[in-house]
Amino acid sequence: MSRRSWTLLLVCVATFMLLLDISVVTTALPSIREDLGAGFSDVQWALDAYTLPIAALLLPAASLADITGRKRVFLAGLALFTLASAGCAAATGPLALDVARAVQGVGGALLFATALPLLGNEFRGRDRAAALGIWSATLAGSVAIGPLIGGALTDGLGWRWIFLINLPVGVFAFVAALSRIAESRDPTGRRVDVPGLVLLGLGLTGIVFGIVRGNTAGWTSASVVGALVAGALMLVAFVLVEARSSRPMLELGLFRSATFSGAMLISFLISAGLIGSFAYIVILMQAGLGYSALGAGLRFLPLSVLSFVSAALTGRRLMGRFSTRALLTVSMAPTTVGVLLMTRVGATESWLAMVPGLVVTGFGFGMSTPVLADVALGAVPPAKAGMATGAVNTARQVGVAVGVAGLGALFEAKVRDEVVTGLAGALPPGVPAGRIGSAVAAGGTRDVLAAAPVQARAALSQLATAALSHGLADVLIVSGVIMAAALLAALALVRARQTTPAGVGAEQR
Repeated sequence: MSRRSWTLLLVCVATFMLLLDISVVTTALPSIREDLGAGFSDVQWALDAYTLPIAALLLPAASLADITGRKRVFLAGLALFTLASAGCAAATGPLALDVARAVQGVGGALLFATALPLLGNEFRGRDRAAALGIWSATLAGSVAIGPLIGGALTDGLGWRWIFLINLPVGVFAFVAALSRIAESRDPTGRRVDVPGLVLLGLGLTGIVFGIVRGNTAGWTSASVVGALVAGALMLVAFVLVEARSSRPMLELGLFRSATFSGAMLISFLISAGLIGSFAYIVILMQAGLGYSALGAGLRFLPLSVLSFVSAALTGRRLMGRFSTRALLTVSMAPTTVGVLLMTRVGATESWLAMVPGLVVTGFGFGMSTPVLADVALGAVPPAKAGMATGAVNTARQVGVAVGVAGLGALFEAKVRDEVVTGLAGALPPGVPAGRIGSAVAAGGTRDVLAAAPVQARAALSQLATAALSHGLADVLIVSGVIMAAALLAALALVRARQTTPAGVGAEQR
């Protein structure tokens, strides 16, 4: 294979691994919770401990890669990600798993930050559009097919294998990348923006930590308020420092482009509204409807297959022929409709009611992925590709963390309230109905039923299923509203940017 083909293959392998480890864990959460004795907050942290460092460090990592070398940072990310995966598999408690997941997230940030810049360095014009289509299909497919892979591994070998599988893949990718990927960097030779790197990293860490911690610690607690305020102040300081820097880590002038700003906003909204809801779909399927981890993953196939096919076709056939605005608008419309169609599960309490929505959502989600990647790469010269793609991907990862936390708060509150209402007057004095509701929301229906009297289990099972399906319906309504906001952003902010055969875009205002 040529060097370009190897670069595309290895970047896709790395992207598949790092994004798979967001969605693959989703299906395994009930098994992890039971095996490690985790609660609802522990279940959330198994996701957020990974996404938080990716969100906080992605843009600093992209800037560092532009300066020190993208191949070098890519290799460091592969090594760290692979070693941390071994740590996740060896975890004996929730804390150990969360720490290993955080280290894994640092490696993921290094990989994600260099993926698109490495492709941008090798591909131009129509070849770049085709490469972005393949990469985007990998991205969409990894997010969507994760529940299936996670289910198969969890049911067949145990949840630890969702991490062990990364070891041979990571070693292969590292060895191959040593000789098959060319080094590239910003030729201007700018120095590392240490103040910007520190301020942005701390600012995003504070904001994302405050959001994901708010559900369990309380939104008015000192730790949450302190983290949010400190994070906001750090981000304000970052903007002031970057505005005065001669060679900033993030050129604020990028945001003068409505299309670039729109791409960042849309990336954030898709991740918050759509990907953020996946964990709660899985909880309903396993804890509410009684499917195994593999069974839950199989029921994600309509979204998985459509996402993969749609992303590939968009990159190879549609980009370059239609405007960015048209493609993003067409992608956001079915995504919005599809998510709202899935709310039917609240009325039927059957996964079959979600199938039409999964199909339509998969088509729209897959279509949007290569278009957003093209906007990020086309916003700046290739030398500064890491800066632009890092900003857009940071918005994407912050969206995942915000979505998991925000939608999780809504889901837990709805499920807990319905269980408390349903159990009113049926429990002995001193038995906390709210704690039972929180356990059901965390996917602990099996444990709740095991502790209940035999004669009450059937009614309690029906109550739990109804509460989980109604909770998910509320989550999906909010997700649909968020997707509608992404549609409006595509119409209002994205210019009719037409990509020429040479791969050079020009915004038509």
